[in-house]
Amino acid sequence: MTRNSQLATLLKSTPYGFFNYQLGRKVGLTTSLVLMRLCDGQAQYGEGFYLTQEQIASDTMLSARTVRREIKKLQKMELLEIIKRETENCNRYSLNSEAIRELTLVEGDPGAGE
Repeated sequence: MTRNSQLATLLKSTPYGFFNYQLGRKVGLTTSLVLMRLCDGQAQYGEGFYLTQEQIASDTMLSARTVRREIKKLQKMELLEIIKRETENCNRYSLNSEAIRELTLVEGDPGAGE
């Protein structure tokens, strides 16, 4: 299993496969929805993937403006890196898998507090 697919599996490990409770409690519902969509993108396309903010907004039922705000928040939290390409008129995204993993750990789980 690749690191990207492990991350997607980790974040979808709730009974409904949609929302990670620990992550939502730590970063907020809206931020976690955007982050989970970005995790899906990285799992599907690999690091340096491209999704438009409109795609993310549509998939999460948030406005494009809210998505932009949450992407900036994820950057400040050092969970997301935006890769600017000079030859392309788009941003690419790369997630900090280890930092996200730490956010999703529950105290008492294997690996918590390491």
